[in-house]
Amino acid sequence: TPIVGTVFIILIFLCNLAYAFIKRDGGHVVVGRNNEVLFEVPLERIEDITVFDSVSITSSLVTDFIERGV
Repeated sequence: TPIVGTVFIILIFLCNLAYAFIKRDGGHVVVGRNNEVLFEVPLERIEDITVFDSVSITSSLVTDFIERGV
């Protein structure tokens, strides 16, 4: 469980990992590859996100990030 006040900054550097994805599942951001979930973070805890390489990110999550100022 995260410490209260902790800010999650997701830095994803997936080099040569096919099928990497970032999506929203309810109130969480899910990061995975090859149909396997690597980790989940509550959406409201994310203040910044940086994505490198070939990563698929859903348009609804991009919209959520824009609306939240991420």
